[in-house]
Amino acid sequence: MKDLPLDIQSIETILKDGRYVYVDKTAFAYQLITGGVSNFFLSRPRRFGKSLFIDTLAEIFKGNKELFKDCAIYQTDYDWQPYIVLRFDFLDVKNSTPERLEKDLEGVIENLAKLHGVTVGDFSAQLRLKQLITELSRKGKIVILVDEYDKPIADNLQEPAIAAANRRILSDFFGIFKSVSKDLRFVFVTGISKFAQVSLSASLSNLKDLTMQPLYAAVAGYTEEELKH
Repeated sequence: MKDLPLDIQSIETILKDGRYVYVDKTAFAYQLITGGVSNFFLSRPRRFGKSLFIDTLAEIFKGNKELFKDCAIYQTDYDWQPYIVLRFDFLDVKNSTPERLEKDLEGVIENLAKLHGVTVGDFSAQLRLKQLITELSRKGKIVILVDEYDKPIADNLQEPAIAAANRRILSDFFGIFKSVSKDLRFVFVTGISKFAQVSLSASLSNLKDLTMQPLYAAVAGYTEEELKH
């Protein structure tokens, strides 16, 4: 029997390695990508498969069709057009102080700019992000994937002042997505808490919340039927 891919967040590793079971979630990805709405939010507990689903979306939007030859989406009419994919994983962003959070976000954006062959100015993280998206939009539409958006707040709940300052930084950061929405093809944000609960409703108000939607109840984690299969 094949192993479950515990602690593996790379869909390419799971599908190519041959040692792991993959519970196919690409039908959900297809529904999201082609359903007419392009901005989504999903809340689930940690270790529930959110990061793996983010990686699955990234590979689909990069146009990596042959990776999914044994998956549901391969049999659909999806056109596999490649897009520019920008990923923000807040598990990798230091957040012990607002200054540390701001500096790490600036570094993440700098690295993304170098990866895609553009430059950004010596601005705040928020303005660097806006410039990055504006520059890249000249090449085509952009996909934004954000994992564990609320970690800078959740990690500092015992330090209310730091949590509040981090929340303000995140509010400005996510507010950029709304201001450049014409340049974006798709936005998907995950976290463990609803954005209304962390006072980011204004910045993320254009996201469709999938958290309690019955149609997407099994987008992460395993159902009883999937376990039996």
